[in-house]
Amino acid sequence: MGSISKAPYMQHLPAWAYKMSKAAVNMLTVDYSLQLNDEGFTVFPLSPGWLKTDLGSQHAHLEVDVGVKATLEIILDAGPESNGRFRDIKVPGWEQMYPGKDSAW
Repeated sequence: MGSISKAPYMQHLPAWAYKMSKAAVNMLTVDYSLQLNDEGFTVFPLSPGWLKTDLGSQHAHLEVDVGVKATLEIILDAGPESNGRFRDIKVPGWEQMYPGKDSAW
């Protein structure tokens, strides 16, 4: 919900403080990726998808174990080429929502 480019799709959700906090975390993450790159760190935000948790509710798309597995695959495979990119999980059968490509800022 912190994506500025996806704001038109999220306008029906009146969670302004949540959206702003996510956008702030995204900016902080980009700053860290720039500042720490020369020291060999790889820093990137990663969307685990909409998971069936207390916050996500039972209306969410994915079970927690699906999001965790997809998240770990990206983290364990990440290298310097991931630095500063906004990563999205890949979930078979959910390619329309979770294609495993960079997410829009």
